[in-house]
Amino acid sequence: MVSEYDVTRFTLAYTIIPCSRAPGSLISSSYMLYRIIKNIRMTHRSVRRREIRSSAIISSPVSPKDYLLIGSCILDICLSFGLSFSTFPAPKKGYIPKRHPYRGWQMKLKFGNIQTCTVQGFFVQLGTVAPLYNLALCILYICIVRYKIRDKTLINSYVPVVHIVIMGFIIFTAFYALAKDLFNDAGIMGCLISEVKPDKCADHPKTCGRGKHAKPFEI
Repeated sequence: MVSEYDVTRFTLAYTIIPCSRAPGSLISSSYMLYRIIKNIRMTHRSVRRREIRSSAIISSPVSPKDYLLIGSCILDICLSFGLSFSTFPAPKKGYIPKRHPYRGWQMKLKFGNIQTCTVQGFFVQLGTVAPLYNLALCILYICIVRYKIRDKTLINSYVPVVHIVIMGFIIFTAFYALAKDLFNDAGIMGCLISEVKPDKCADHPKTCGRGKHAKPFEI
């Protein structure tokens, strides 16, 4: 039997931890993005000055990893921003099973509505594929170290393909989920792509039936 003390401790932990950890990630990714963009701009300006002085075309010393890190930082900012609010944007009168052990505290830690829940879920969804940029960086270093491919070739061919595939996929899924009302209250995880199945639709007319096609996206 789960005691009230255990319920309180467990629920508060899962609510407070994202609020304390996600803002740190948000600030770190934002600062990294600022530094990378600033470094790229300064490098391009330096190259242009050298070209003007020497009257010759000079290849840019910017590394292709910087362009991949920009995408990774942007998606991590979206994810961290969404998780920073924890369960607070979830609908205050959202559906929670009556026999759920954390029903009482979950209802106390929700202050939003369907709109705020949708916004949080949208930003979280955008950031879920941020780890794919880690995979892209691994492949990048294989191309550089193993196959000796030049940076200029990677910047002109590999980097654009990575951005198109990752960004195109996640933007499509995020807007599709937004159009199909797939962002709903997922309990202590906040608002994610999930299906709402209340026992009595008459008691929850606003959230009843939302997320009918969420199963393929919950993976």
